Amino acid sequence: MCCIPSRRTSQARTWEESICPECNDIGYCNVPNTTGTDSIPCVCQLNMGYCVLRSEKRLRRVWEFRGKKVPDARSPFRKDFLEHLRKLGYGNMTDQVAITTRAREKLILRMSALPPQRRAALGYGKSELIKQCSFNSMQCDIEKEFKLHIDPSFGNCYTFNADPNKVQASSKAGPSHGLRLMVFVNTSDYLPTTEATGVRIAIHGQKECPFPDVFGYSAPTGAVSSFGISLRKVNRLENGDCFNPDAPLPPGYIYREYNYEPEGCYRNCYQKRIISRCGCADPRFPQPSSSIRVCDIRNEHTRDCLLAESVRMIKRKSCRCTHACKQDVYTTTYSAAKWPSGSTRMECTEKDCNTYYR
Repeated sequence: MCCIPSRRTSQARTWEESICPECNDIGYCNVPNTTGTDSIPCVCQLNMGYCVLRSEKRLRRVWEFRGKKVPDARSPFRKDFLEHLRKLGYGNMTDQVAITTRAREKLILRMSALPPQRRAALGYGKSELIKQCSFNSMQCDIEKEFKLHIDPSFGNCYTFNADPNKVQASSKAGPSHGLRLMVFVNTSDYLPTTEATGVRIAIHGQKECPFPDVFGYSAPTGAVSSFGISLRKVNRLENGDCFNPDAPLPPGYIYREYNYEPEGCYRNCYQKRIISRCGCADPRFPQPSSSIRVCDIRNEHTRDCLLAESVRMIKRKSCRCTHACKQDVYTTTYSAAKWPSGSTRMECTEKDCNTYYR
């Protein structure tokens, strides 16, 4: 028995309100051989003989019964759920981690296709993210000393000491004289595809394009994270297999505002292949020309082309990218401690600080 009728209706009606002992995660209450002992409000279909979860405010819409998990093999919604996933590009995927990863990738592609002004408006502003800042024991001017960089994976990123014509140097070594920040991470705005809480930090030269998704470091919330940085200058023989920094950038290089880097070279090679094979540019990376349209991932053919060419490129290893003959290599060490300490004078208590700034 799956439900206990609470009141009968007239013959003209086909639904009646009932109480069910158990409902699954997608709102289907006809669980065979149930051992449930709950009293869950449900609505039963008299002609078809099944029951669904009844909301206190209204009946759930048909598309809301899909739920967040893949229905089991006995569920009548499984076939429809899997067909819906296939149309969205998740065919033959039942693992939740794999689906989340694919969803995050598609979300990045969709957001990257928006105009830069629109993408910047959807992200956090400087003063929203950075609450306190000091460098070389002096207070920062957050609005003037941080430069906006829109990253396809992380959205609005802010670069300190980005102007090569105005280099800011620390007078002494140690954390007290370096860059100190207190940032606000609003986890209430996080999407279901966000796996971790914290910020992403990338260390790079002023003329180097930041790639935080590849070369970044993660810093958690509720802690004082310290990053120690050391610089090593590498000089390779110019008659060897390296790229001369004084030479012109490769034709069609998509990161023309920055110096040559192997990572930029690989992404440039990938973008050229996508344009050649799919007839459009991957929205995550710059376009070599404004005349080339950006791929629309809502189009099933375009989406399949992007995914297929990405796999083929990895297998064939068709890109040949060398290191620069002169390269700055930054080595980073990391340590962390609990924050706040309790004795530091803050605008909030330890409990409120952790609640608000986390």
